[in-house]
Amino acid sequence: MRYVQSILVLLVLFAFAGFAQAQLSVAVHGSYNISSFDNQESSASGLGLGANLDFTALPILDVGVEFDYMVSPFEFEGTILGRTVTEKYSQTLIGVCGKLYFPMVVVDPYARVGVGYYMGNYKLEADGESLIDESFKSKIGFNYTNISDFTPQKLTERNIGCAIES
Repeated sequence: MRYVQSILVLLVLFAFAGFAQAQLSVAVHGSYNISSFDNQESSASGLGLGANLDFTALPILDVGVEFDYMVSPFEFEGTILGRTVTEKYSQTLIGVCGKLYFPMVVVDPYARVGVGYYMGNYKLEADGESLIDESFKSKIGFNYTNISDFTPQKLTERNIGCAIES
């Protein structure tokens, strides 16, 4: 029994030592989002702004928290009884995420998966007159991104690394 306890204590110590040496990064990002809703026949786009606080758990894995806000809401237009009707959906996300990197020479593609608490607002206008302006029910939701990190610094570091190895 003492043997098992000793191994568990060592594993916990090694885990905390890894976390203590991990890097913490803060990022601000902008996004262009395309979405469609169940009650709409088309899709809409909007601009988002957000921030991430990521911590490197493994060389190829980051975990963190995120905040995203729709600066310009998703907007749908139509005509009902001769009036121009506009529906606007805005949302805010507070969540956690993980990034799995696939390291390459110049760029680092990664898959990012997150889960969070989505909050939002719904507005309905007819000919510029506000008819409805209410918050909709907040829910837990999921998101996925497949993208790549590319920076001039990374390109320079890789070229220097290759020159040293030659």
